[in-house]
Amino acid sequence: MDEQQPSARRFHAACVLADDDPDHANWTDAGFTKFIAEQLVGVSPVYVGQYQELLRPVAASLVPALSEIFKDPARGELAKTLANTLLADYAAKDPEALSELVLVADASSDKSLFPVLQQHQETAVKNMEAVLDRRLEPDWKDTPLDPAWTEPSAAVRARIEAAHGLLSERYAFCQDMPWDTFQEIAETLRASGYHPTRVRPNVTILRANSGASAVVAGLPTEPPPPDRATSSDRRSAECGSRQRSGETCGRRQSGVRRPALNSRRPALNSAGSGDPRSTVGDLRSATERGQETRAQQQETCAQQQETRAQQCLLLWSPPSGLATA
Repeated sequence: MDEQQPSARRFHAACVLADDDPDHANWTDAGFTKFIAEQLVGVSPVYVGQYQELLRPVAASLVPALSEIFKDPARGELAKTLANTLLADYAAKDPEALSELVLVADASSDKSLFPVLQQHQETAVKNMEAVLDRRLEPDWKDTPLDPAWTEPSAAVRARIEAAHGLLSERYAFCQDMPWDTFQEIAETLRASGYHPTRVRPNVTILRANSGASAVVAGLPTEPPPPDRATSSDRRSAECGSRQRSGETCGRRQSGVRRPALNSRRPALNSAGSGDPRSTVGDLRSATERGQETRAQQQETCAQQQETRAQQCLLLWSPPSGLATA
């Protein structure tokens, strides 16, 4: 069909083709049937019945395209309502398609689809039981790992965990690793696809015997006693205390950022604020909560379909212990 012609003219030509040659190769073309379905749900409700009859010879070919419109949550109410009406008619002899439609139908659509499905009760029961037997397999849609990447050694993993860190398949972090050791580990992990993206240095202010202040990299420690510290030491100690509690004091510590390689794998991070043992527990919990949230989102659709399948079976199955007529 000439795609240069206006959509209305092409749609009318398809209606004529449906009556003259319902076995034409165009009716097996997914793109062609999608175009017809889009035009059909775009017709004024006043005239949709007439087009519905004109396209009846190819009704089965239009069911998949109309089903996609019906299942699309972004479609307008009118388009979904027309698709629902057409599917209740065109899919009346297709229990497989009806079963899938009933599982995603809302209360309004169910009133027209479920009675049609009841005409195929035996097949529908099997379909609903199959839905209840489905096993949800999480699909994170992650990019496959590069086969050239090597598996991190047990020694590297042990050094990261000793620094209150975690090494996972797609990310890694540590909290209190010395800078020289971190550089060595980061370079070693490049062969496994990891690359550093953020380093946050941790600074401790210690008071020497002479009363001068010394800046030492490492874990935070308690500030010097107020009665022996100078006013400068006290201000520095108060800043360090507020920084550890999440407040900002004076100049911010500038993050040291390493250039990232062209890799899809998240990076090895070094963080070192607060108690490492409590922080790593918090990060582990956050990671687990994120994974649980993604799994719960995927489970929602399957649970809704299982609930609908159970409702259908309850309507068709007599209560236990009661004899059927």
